[in-house]
Parts: sequence; structure tokens; C-alpha cells
Amino acid sequence: PMDFPLLGQDFYRDFEYSIDSASKTISFRHHCLGTTPVVKKTAPALTVDSAGHYIFNVPFVKEGNSLIVSALINGKNVPMVFDTGAVFCLFSKHEASQAGISIDTHRPAFSISGLSGQTMAQVGIISGIKLGPIERHNFAIGISDQANTAKPLLGQDFVGDWNYTIDNQQQVIRFTKGLQ
Repeated sequence: PMDFPLLGQDFYRDFEYSIDSASKTISFRHHCLGTTPVVKKTAPALTVDSAGHYIFNVPFVKEGNSLIVSALINGKNVPMVFDTGAVFCLFSKHEASQAGISIDTHRPAFSISGLSGQTMAQVGIISGIKLGPIERHNFAIGISDQANTAKPLLGQDFVGDWNYTIDNQQQVIRFTKGLQ
């Protein structure tokens, strides 16, 4: 059983939404499309807002309700699901092997839970992982063949203290560093 009910992409897919980790808030904004055709422009990789804060735009593609991003893992581009509901990053054994990630046999397995129920995961260590402005080294992930995922999950442990906005219209995730 799950600890909390899930409110997922099927509910808020028509909204632009921002997640502020520091204040623990989610803000929604609906684009009023009207009758004017929408022309999709490619968002630049880096912009600066009116307050002088850097905004990093990371493109994604939609596969069903999933946001697929390309993370650089150990020098290889790896398509991953940007999962706003996943607490940590999760790979199958095959996906981990393809990305050059091995199981850390010195660390104990741990329990994970999600839509498919509860199971155990082993710990893997990624030498280097990067998505847009976020870069982590010697980063621990979960590895489990019991998790029911089509692609590896990029979880909230990777995002850390970065705030982000999901812009479904331009198909970008806008990252800004959490402000104190």
C-alpha cells in the first residue's frame, strides 16, 4: 500500500507548474490558448530573469504522461523519466549495466515503494550524472528489476535544492537555484 494518494500528470498536464523545494510549494498556471494557433519556439538553454537570476532550460519530450529528459551519465546520454513523484533515482539492472553503473556490494539493499507496491532495491553509484545545470558525482541510486518502469527514473534526490518549472507548452523544464 502507498503512504499517500498520487496526483499525477493526467491531472495537471495542461498546466505550467513550478516546484519550490525550499518553501515546499507547487504553483500552477494555465495557458489560455484561445483561438490563436500556438507557435512553439525553441527555448534558449540559459536566460536571465528580471531579478538577475539564471534560468536553465532543459528540453523534454512526452511519452504518454511521462517527461523524458536526456541525462549525461558517465559520459553517455541516457533517456530518463523526470519523475516529480520519485524520491530517488531508480534503474533496472539492465539499464544500470547499459549506463556503466554497477551495484555497490558494500551497501545493504533497501525497501522502495511505488505504484507497483513494495520491493527491495540495491545501491548503485554513478561516477558522474548531469542534467542541465545540475551535476552530481559519486551519486547513489536504486537498482531493482522489480520496479515497473519503462526507463530509469530521475528522482527528487537528484534535483536537490533546485527549483523548477515544467512548461508543457514549450516542453522545457526551467531550473533556478533555490534562493535563500
